[in-house]
Order: sequence, then C-alpha cells, then structure tokens
Amino acid sequence: MYKYLIAFLFIVNAAFSQQKADIIQVDSLTYSYYLNGNWNELISIGEKAINEGIDFKYLQQRLGYAYYIKGNYYKAISHYQHALKFDATDPISHSYLYYSATNINDETMARYHISKLDAENQAYLNIKKTHLIDAVDLEYNYKINKDYPNSSALTSDLRSNPHYKRIGLNSQLG
Repeated sequence: MYKYLIAFLFIVNAAFSQQKADIIQVDSLTYSYYLNGNWNELISIGEKAINEGIDFKYLQQRLGYAYYIKGNYYKAISHYQHALKFDATDPISHSYLYYSATNINDETMARYHISKLDAENQAYLNIKKTHLIDAVDLEYNYKINKDYPNSSALTSDLRSNPHYKRIGLNSQLG
C-alpha cells in the first residue's frame, strides 16, 4: 500500500513541478545557446522568459545579438535599448546599437550611440567625428499649372518663375 502511495506522490509531484523557468535556468540556457550559435533556440527561450517576467541585462543583450546575427536589426535595436535600462553606460549595448543603426541607415542614431562610448572604443571603431562635406546635391524643375494645355490665356497659367533650382551642401561638424 505504501509503495503505491509513494509512487503516486512522485508522479503527482513530477506533474506539478513544471513551473516557470527561473532566472538561473534561463541564464544558463541562453548563454549556452549564445556560445554555440543556436540563435533560433536562444530567441525562443529568451522571448518565452521575457513573457514570463524574467528579464535581465545579459538576456536582452543575447537576444539583441541573436537578432543582429539573423539580420533583424530593428528587433536587435529594441533589445539593446532595453539592455540599456539595466546599465545606461554599457559599451557593448551602445556598440551594437551603433552597428544596427548603421545597417538600417539611421546615421543620427548611430552617431548618438557612438558618442556614448569612451575614447578607446571610439578609436577602435575608427569613426570620423566630423565630415566637412558630407553630401552635395543639385536639383532643377520646371513647374507649370496643371490646366495649361486646356487654357486659352497662356500668360495667366504660367507661374511667375516656373524654374526651380537648388544647390545643397551637407556637412557634419560634430
């Protein structure tokens, strides 16, 4: 009789012990997946942990890196920005925010995050702080009223100066 009761208790205990993952398990699993390059598994476990309320800086950084490697730069940015909530001066998060912003052609964001790095990391990335001439552009257009062909009075349908010209020069001084 006692054997059956003990076996029943073990079965019930095993069935109810499927609790939420704890922070140590999530940290261990995501670090292992990170080291092995199992990005899909890392993302799956990490997103599930976040949905269950487990959140810490390294989890956000690992998820950000996994999304970065997979080419999903917007999700990488989201996770690295969340990692900055735990440590606002973290150079790894700022570096990968710089890389992700560069990949989505958001130069303003990239320059912001590069400015948050110390001089040594900025020198390592070899970023020029100023661009005397960043871009030069020319534009020309001839504008007329849309009703011009149907109009009887030629002079009233034309603009006073239908020629539009523009020369642009862009620089980044800091």
